[in-house]
Amino acid sequence: MQNWFVRAQRFQIRMGLRYRILGESEWREGRTENVSRSGVLFRCAEPLEPGTSLEMRLMPRELISAEVAVDILCQGRIIRLETPPTDGDYRVAAGIADYEFLREGTPAEPE
Repeated sequence: MQNWFVRAQRFQIRMGLRYRILGESEWREGRTENVSRSGVLFRCAEPLEPGTSLEMRLMPRELISAEVAVDILCQGRIIRLETPPTDGDYRVAAGIADYEFLREGTPAEPE
């Protein structure tokens, strides 16, 4: 019997992302490379170990309009860490377990 795995379609979407390791209060900056219904590949300045739980805040207002005040808060886990390319950023793949839409000014707003 063949085991078929259908990979979720990736969309080359580049937008701002803030993330923090679960339990930490400090938000860090990142930038998406692609997004799917099950995860996100993003660039960041530091390595994140596979298995690490984190929160991510995607900011689609950069793509749509500055007046769109809705972000997407995701909970997930690091799936893989890629070695840094020549520009020094790490590429991190994170699976998305849950998400919610947030209006600007909600408590999860990055500081």
